[in-house]
Amino acid sequence: MSVSYPFVWITSALVSAGGVALVAYVLYSEVRPFWRSWIFWTTFISWSLVVAVAPIVLTGIGPWTPGAPPSTVPPSISTPSTSTNTTTTTTRPFPVAKITSLRNRQRVPAAVNEVRGTFENLPLGQEVWLVLTRRGVARFYPQFGPVLLQPDGTWASSSVYVGSDEDIDKKFNLLVVLADQRAGRYFARYLERGRFTGHYPGLLRLPAGAVENDRITIVRR
Repeated sequence: MSVSYPFVWITSALVSAGGVALVAYVLYSEVRPFWRSWIFWTTFISWSLVVAVAPIVLTGIGPWTPGAPPSTVPPSISTPSTSTNTTTTTTRPFPVAKITSLRNRQRVPAAVNEVRGTFENLPLGQEVWLVLTRRGVARFYPQFGPVLLQPDGTWASSSVYVGSDEDIDKKFNLLVVLADQRAGRYFARYLERGRFTGHYPGLLRLPAGAVENDRITIVRR
């Protein structure tokens, strides 16, 4: 239970008033000896208790400011720690395949016996194909493949056929295409039909799963 300073002051004032009344009664009493009166003993005991208890109460309640609310200590609030799980994403290196045996805008014969190049970061099951296009003609001509991949990161193709005698001085793009196995089978079926019919009309577009990775321009001589 909390006790405030006004309570102690009021109690002390009342008892002090009783003490004054006690002294006045002693001085002016003519009825009987004061120490035998019940008023004497009641006042004496009450005064003694207040004098004995007041210092203890004042020490325990601390300073008091008029109008200030009683001091309260908020309960301790335990905040659960939140751990953030950080997921580390590993970025797959980008596959690269390029031509090294031919220069850009190099003049070449109708049949280039071998084309060589390098590759790195090639996913398992991925194939490398060479595909020829002619400037101004919206056709893709897959060359015989896929190229042969070497353990040292190099590759080599069989012959590449660049146009006909009517295409002298014409520009062609030689594409390095990365193909998954499904796209590789699509190229193989196209070449098989060409060997059977003797006609290679070209493809209108690259099949799904085939992506151009590098190209150079060559000129038919």
